[in-house]
Amino acid sequence: MKQTIEYIIVCCIGLIFSIPVAFKIVVSVFTQGLKTIKGVNYRSRPRILTDPRFGKSSYLHLKDITLHCIENGDPRKPLLLLVHGFPEFWFSWRHQLDSDLAKNYRIVAIDMRGYGDSDKPRGVENYRIEKLVEDIRQAINSLGYDKCYLAGHDWGGAVVWSFAMAHPGMVTKLAVLNCPHPVAFQTYIRSNLTQFLKSWYMFFFQLPCFPEWLITRQDLVSMDIALKGVVNQQELDAFKYTFSSATALTGPINFYRAAFRYPSRGAEGGSRKQLTVPTMLVFGANDKYITQEAAKLSGKYCSQMEFQLVPQASHWVQQDAPDQVNRLLIRFFGSSSGGEDDSGDDLRESASAAVRRGLDAAKDIKDGVREDVGQLLGDLNEH
Repeated sequence: MKQTIEYIIVCCIGLIFSIPVAFKIVVSVFTQGLKTIKGVNYRSRPRILTDPRFGKSSYLHLKDITLHCIENGDPRKPLLLLVHGFPEFWFSWRHQLDSDLAKNYRIVAIDMRGYGDSDKPRGVENYRIEKLVEDIRQAINSLGYDKCYLAGHDWGGAVVWSFAMAHPGMVTKLAVLNCPHPVAFQTYIRSNLTQFLKSWYMFFFQLPCFPEWLITRQDLVSMDIALKGVVNQQELDAFKYTFSSATALTGPINFYRAAFRYPSRGAEGGSRKQLTVPTMLVFGANDKYITQEAAKLSGKYCSQMEFQLVPQASHWVQQDAPDQVNRLLIRFFGSSSGGEDDSGDDLRESASAAVRRGLDAAKDIKDGVREDVGQLLGDLNEH
């Protein structure tokens, strides 16, 4: 009964947060016309999603579900499993897949259930934390391992926290990016108004249908806003392509719905106990959704946690500060042969990543010039 009452309160809060959202949309329709509520534009699969630099695509056939993943590195090396957040998919780990991490690990970045090319089961109950944790356990075993190095960002961070608490013997080391310990976050959001307001979308997502429509309107303009300055146009197109289908957002938003509707009573394996797995929490200092205080509180629930603040980085820390994040991961996880930090490798990693981003920027400029020339020629022909 208590759980039902709490969920009703959560939904009421979601309705309250939806009022200014709906009002803003109505005003935009009157001032800018119906273009503000148009849907998603059709786009073909971007080439960058099949770039061999990131690794090969494969599928993990688990007991009740099939997960898509991208794999890079030596299959004889220890497993490094990467788990993405919302609204992302394996592609958010592209800078880690194509890095010196692949020299010492078999890196596998999955699409969680409901995302990308993985299965998308219907029903909110299929996105309970228990099922997400079990997916990770089965994925590790399916890849032929008993334990792994584990990293997660955002919602993927929440999942790997829970997994490490439920199965500490299966995690060699844990790296979490911009996601507090679940109990730390639950405690802080109840006592801090700033964090409560930053988390407004979690309550809003409890509403049916409206959140999905809001995100997809104006050709997923919300992604332009969220990822501004983090990705280039080609990368943005990859995200929009992945979330452009009619049902692409229901599964991901169901993660939030299930978290409130079916709060975990045991998936964390005793979430208030000290986590004994060596843990590093990496936090982008300019996160718009989570306060640093909530993240730092996580140390209270870990017997050995290292907190690393990344200045000038946003919530999407492994994408907009890939060089620094890669150095932190390489140093924390250590090499597969003994854990020594190689500063020379770090420098080569930074240089190669900078060159890659420079080439991407040059390609964007070339594509833009080509479009401008084509438009100019079209205008001349009309006249």
